Amino acid sequence: MSKGSLADPQIILPRTISDAIALVRLLGERYIWIDSLCLIKDDNQDMTNGIQSMDIIYEMSHLTIVAANGDNADAGLQRVRTGSSPCNQVVEEVLPGVRLALVQNLIPSLKKSKYYSRGWT
Repeated sequence: MSKGSLADPQIILPRTISDAIALVRLLGERYIWIDSLCLIKDDNQDMTNGIQSMDIIYEMSHLTIVAANGDNADAGLQRVRTGSSPCNQVVEEVLPGVRLALVQNLIPSLKKSKYYSRGWT
């Protein structure tokens, strides 16, 4: 809860959280909501307030990052880190400055993931 505390070299964040923060920076955004960092788990009032605000948090967000490819918090986000496997993705510019990406086989892939069996992301 202290400014700059996540920059402390003794703080080791799970790879997925580090990758999500890096992705948000790459996208030029300034803020990210991460439940495990934004909610105090052993404070019932904070948890209640946070859970009751989830609809607003998701409604007002620019995007939602779903870490569906891993089984744990250290799985990371594919293709965020340098040296990750390349992505074969079709991207078309549909209007000046507006690009559309085609993701093939997303639903079958999600159904095989641990994410698909969870009630909360």
